[in-house]
Amino acid sequence: MVLAYRRDEESSADQAAITFLDATKQSARGLLETLMFLSRRLIGVQGINPYLQTHPLPVQRLAQLRSLAQASPYYDNKDPPELQFRHNLIKAKLYGFLNQPETVFNRYRQSNRTMAANYARAIATYRKSGVQVAMPQLDELIAAKPDWPYFHEMKGQFLLESGNITAAIPSLRQAVSLAPDEPLIRITLAQAHGNVTVRVADDGVGGADRSHGSGLSGLADRVAAIDGVLDIDSPTGEGTTVTAVIPCV
Repeated sequence: MVLAYRRDEESSADQAAITFLDATKQSARGLLETLMFLSRRLIGVQGINPYLQTHPLPVQRLAQLRSLAQASPYYDNKDPPELQFRHNLIKAKLYGFLNQPETVFNRYRQSNRTMAANYARAIATYRKSGVQVAMPQLDELIAAKPDWPYFHEMKGQFLLESGNITAAIPSLRQAVSLAPDEPLIRITLAQAHGNVTVRVADDGVGGADRSHGSGLSGLADRVAAIDGVLDIDSPTGEGTTVTAVIPCV
């Protein structure tokens, strides 16, 4: 069994990261800081045989990556405010769901009135005290940024999980209208309605018929087995669209 990790793959990944960041004119400083953090976490375990590691030690990657990052013309660039805003909200959401509520409240104290802090506290409040207690906090977030689809999504999710299906649907519909290309929001709305619609389309030659061959016929049987409905629209020369409506409960 080969125990050594192919270090050229890790090096290629680092090079790709720099390439992508350069393409968007972003700094790789954060990538370096992350590896520095990992290196500090490994202090005291440097005696581990590097050939038995699944990944090369961060200190090794750090030395190779630093020159690439600092050579970039965008190394000193700052992230745009909108990108930083999104990043802060993502961090707050993850922290709110992955940690105990008291840990969240300690990290994002009440004195911190940023939108990210309010977001994390709303999630922690829901997990600790339920939807009714958390709802005023979510409504405050929505009032502050009504065009942000994920606040509406969160409100709908909390209501749905709490059994308030009728109340959840308007928030989820609003989230879909603000972010129509987000499939997970659409799936949550479909769950609130009691079913999920899955649609797959191609731009081929059309003419598909479930009565010929076992592929579509077998798919229809599997969908029917879970009380779903399969529809096939395949006009000749115009491609094929297959739609499955599947109950969630």
